[in-house]
Amino acid sequence: MSLGEVLKEKNVRYITKDGVDYFYVEDIEKNYEYFMFNGGEIIYINNIPLIDGKYVVKLTEFDLNMRKVLNFKPKKKDKEN
Repeated sequence: MSLGEVLKEKNVRYITKDGVDYFYVEDIEKNYEYFMFNGGEIIYINNIPLIDGKYVVKLTEFDLNMRKVLNFKPKKKDKEN
C-alpha cells in the first residue's frame, strides 16, 4: 500500500488534478505528527497548500523521539525566597 493510499484511509482531504492526488498540507500538519514533507514540493491551487503523496514520508520511531527531545521544555521550578 502506498503512502498516498494510507493518507486516503486516514481521511486526509485531497484533490485529484491531472491524475495526481494532492493532499491538504493543513490536514497533515495538524493531525499526523508522524508524517513529514519537503516544503519545497508544496503547490497552491486556489490558495490552498497541497502536496503530492509521493513527497510525504512517514517518520521512524527514532525521528519521533528526536522531535520530542528537541521540542522538550522543562517546567520552571518556583524559586523560594
